[in-house]
Amino acid sequence: MFGARLCNPRTSSGVGFRHEMSGIRKLCVRLLEIAVSLVLLEVCSFFALHQLERIREGMVVDLFIESHFAADMEAYRREFVAKRYDPLLGWHNKPNTRHAQVNIAGRPWISHIDADGARADGHPHAVVGVATYGDSMTFCSEVDDDQTWQYYLEERLGQDVKNFGVVSYGSAQALLKFQRDVAAGRVAPVTILVIFEENINRVVNAFRPFYGPKSGVRLGFKPSLRLEGDRVVLRENPFRHPDLSVESLKQVAYETSEWDYWSSRKARLAFPYALQLIKATYYLFDQKWSDLWEKREGLAVMEFIVREFADASRRADSRPVLLFIPTSETLESGGPARYAPFAQRMRGAIPDLLVIDVLEASFERARFNVLPFAGHASAYGNRVIADLLYAKLETRSAGR
Repeated sequence: MFGARLCNPRTSSGVGFRHEMSGIRKLCVRLLEIAVSLVLLEVCSFFALHQLERIREGMVVDLFIESHFAADMEAYRREFVAKRYDPLLGWHNKPNTRHAQVNIAGRPWISHIDADGARADGHPHAVVGVATYGDSMTFCSEVDDDQTWQYYLEERLGQDVKNFGVVSYGSAQALLKFQRDVAAGRVAPVTILVIFEENINRVVNAFRPFYGPKSGVRLGFKPSLRLEGDRVVLRENPFRHPDLSVESLKQVAYETSEWDYWSSRKARLAFPYALQLIKATYYLFDQKWSDLWEKREGLAVMEFIVREFADASRRADSRPVLLFIPTSETLESGGPARYAPFAQRMRGAIPDLLVIDVLEASFERARFNVLPFAGHASAYGNRVIADLLYAKLETRSAGR
């Protein structure tokens, strides 16, 4: 038409091309910004994981292992192998030894280990009536030999009560120790397996420092139990040879961290670091994640231990007794222990098993521990345990 503007094809296509190139440049710039942001996020997360490990030791597994197996570990390894190492159980009490320590209240206490690896109490009896197995609440840490509940129970029974408790043990270790004693013919008419409320956290743990980084057992490799499908599986102590070097043990720790219950839930120094940081932060602030008394695996593993204990006792013609001891936190709360439903279920499931809960006794809760609601059982607390056990054992013996 007359008066219409003619379009230059080359000009029109040039404008479109420049517009397209501008869009591509913007996209590239945006992608570059995203890439830089992701790199910065990863770098910051990498350093944040290191900082978190400094703040809370044991939260980043790889960093913890590297620092744990430090230069001084060789001297500790030699001493540990000479004095505490056990290829089956992880560690044990060295026979014929004496230990002087200071408890949480600042008072010195002394323990003696006899030729059997049991805690001696200077209160010998001709007849062994009871054998006890468990952790430091069984060993009666923080009080003298004549203030343990085994000593007080001996006074009531007039028979020897062997104390085979071992500090930092889990219930699986206690069970295996008992089974080994049965195989060796060391059996008492009554056997007591002690389950401290917190012990359920230890049974799924294969390297003690993964669960408690400040654990005094720095080479605390140990047998553990895990639920695989519908089966409870025993994993042997990964520290099977006493001559393993520190470097070899470090590699064992890395391997163990892949299936240990606690380390598998913690952060790793691995890409993407940001996701590992989120994982670490979640478990840092979540206070309920460790309550295995409410989880299927914890309950299945603990029931396996109890049934194995009852069966082994039965075959050895020993009366099985299961003793539950609450934590100081439970005592302070004034409520029931987290193990209460499980204990009640075991009463019904295994009729010949005598199940005793310390909370069945009437006592001053603030006096039960060495300090009010802190530390192990005091002499008063151990007296409470002994009196309750005596009453329950006498009642069962009388058939009432």
